[in-house]
Amino acid sequence: MPVTSAQMLLANPIKTARIWTLASADTIPRYSRIVTVQGARQPSYDDAARVYPQSRQAFVRLRRATVFPRAGLAMPEQGVVLRNDLRQWVPDHRLTPGFVDFVDGAMIVRTRGVRPLRRIRQTALVLCHAFEHNYAHWLVDCLPRLLPWAGLLREKRLVALVRPLQSWQRRTLELLDVPATAVSEVSEPSIICNDTIVPGLRASDDTQPNPARAVNLLTPAAAVIDTVDLLREGASATATVEQPERIYVSRRGVLSFREVHNEQEVEAAMSRLGFAIVRPETLTFDQQVMAFSRAKVIAGPHGAGLTNAIFAPKGCLVIDMLPETWQPFWMLRVAQVFGHDYLPTVHACDPALSKPVMLGSAIIAHSHVVKVSVDAFADLVADAVGRLENGRTDELGARSNAGC
Repeated sequence: MPVTSAQMLLANPIKTARIWTLASADTIPRYSRIVTVQGARQPSYDDAARVYPQSRQAFVRLRRATVFPRAGLAMPEQGVVLRNDLRQWVPDHRLTPGFVDFVDGAMIVRTRGVRPLRRIRQTALVLCHAFEHNYAHWLVDCLPRLLPWAGLLREKRLVALVRPLQSWQRRTLELLDVPATAVSEVSEPSIICNDTIVPGLRASDDTQPNPARAVNLLTPAAAVIDTVDLLREGASATATVEQPERIYVSRRGVLSFREVHNEQEVEAAMSRLGFAIVRPETLTFDQQVMAFSRAKVIAGPHGAGLTNAIFAPKGCLVIDMLPETWQPFWMLRVAQVFGHDYLPTVHACDPALSKPVMLGSAIIAHSHVVKVSVDAFADLVADAVGRLENGRTDELGARSNAGC
């Protein structure tokens, strides 16, 4: 049963499932563009990928559902689950209690594995997501879904359901003025919610299949921008941290299925070009906001730390170092939303350095280990930065023989 507001969705005890679909009026800054460099290895984007897909956010209210917090799933009835915005199963869904296997597009679980351990009687907004503990997904996928409910959470008309939070996540909720008493951290593998609101379901504005819609970061742009504006405004200006104009985001020492084998050499080259080497995981959330708030150029291996470009001024040049075996759309979409120039570069991987990626006892993938041609990459960066700083943004990437 469709409704037209959050208040209507919450009105009266729930008997029949209701859905509230928000209007989509967001536009993407035309300034954003993909920078191409002659002679450099870069992804090839088709026309569909170059346009941020329009989508509308929807929330469904259910009378009763079993929620699996770690896997980010809600089951309104036996045999049916809601996957938030994810259009296919992902490895993290293997953590669903009772998981057996994926077969013919279905996830098979043992019945005894889905038995809930606890019941929540208050109306619950389920923010549990397969990737909610990832810095980038929390900021761009999860928090924008909370924003329409922030006022009602403050009024104690519902509670936000999450997995146990990290300190930086709690800080983001503080900045959005969501009281701790309105957040329920759930550590159980499964729970029953008597009254459940599940966000993240998308309603497309067109009826034709579009491959670009099958990638992540399809949260409506206006919701993302509003969320980031609030976080930026609330972050403490007293957070003591350097605010460089050129930043290299290091992943050295970060446990991940993506790594740069010779990153120490890359960092040394970037330092010679005047880049400050920043390791976001060593900073508080407020410090991260402030550290990136004046950046004109941000470079680094593809990863969550690079998402801090959302706090940089419009027109920042984002240089994304992608493994040849892993070329997602994530930073392209971030750049499109925030009006940045996006320079993706592709780097060779060494299969001999790859290791199995484990989830529990299962091998779900193999790591992507990049070996960067340091001199060629440094030449590319120096050329791009030089054009940017000399005001020749119209020539960005127009001439370069640097191969990387």
